[in-house]
Amino acid sequence: MSSLVAIFQWIVASLSIGLYSFYTVFLYSLFPRRPWVRHSNRFFCRWILFLVRVHVQIEGLEFVDPKKVYVICSNHQGMFDTFAINGLIPQPMTWLSKPGYFKIPFVGWVLWASRHVLVTRTDKERDRQAIALAVEQLHHGIPMAVFPEGTRSRDGTLGPFKFGAFRMAKESGCWVLPVVLHGSGEKLKKGEWKVRSGTIRMVILPPIDPKNLSVEELCDKTHQMTLETLNRLS
Repeated sequence: MSSLVAIFQWIVASLSIGLYSFYTVFLYSLFPRRPWVRHSNRFFCRWILFLVRVHVQIEGLEFVDPKKVYVICSNHQGMFDTFAINGLIPQPMTWLSKPGYFKIPFVGWVLWASRHVLVTRTDKERDRQAIALAVEQLHHGIPMAVFPEGTRSRDGTLGPFKFGAFRMAKESGCWVLPVVLHGSGEKLKKGEWKVRSGTIRMVILPPIDPKNLSVEELCDKTHQMTLETLNRLS
């Protein structure tokens, strides 16, 4: 029975992603800089979470000022992290994304159309241009979301943070919004295809003003806040 449920979830999710990709490409081609277009992504992400029966328990939402533009920095444990952040945080964000995601059918179309920023982490010149593009988007009022670990944690422990997100914050003057996710890695482990329904915990921490901090200090402070919160949730 559980296998039939999983097959149904994947079929409906695949159809939803396909339909949403056409819808998104069409809207972004007509209204490329309209924030309300990005808000439609929130409803889609919530639908996917509902479909796979993953509930997000959130705290700290009062720290999000809808009038501010943030660099959103989150730890990365599982596949549903992006859906949780997009669906629950009321910010019309774009992401720093790895090249592989742009090659996925339908998903890649949405990323290109919605102007997510491709970062290679191997080509320094291209990555400098990517950071400059992200800063430009921040100046246009579009929040940027980043997984500063650079990859998904295999065991839920917090890895070191890379500096890119914090350079964006310093250059743009935008505050860093730390987000901590716990329990998402257990919902769909690497190499498996059955989703484990349940709850993901999301904690939004107080934003950090980059003004009087260096890039390294900003990175260290965000990492320490994230680590302390993860330890509390574990």
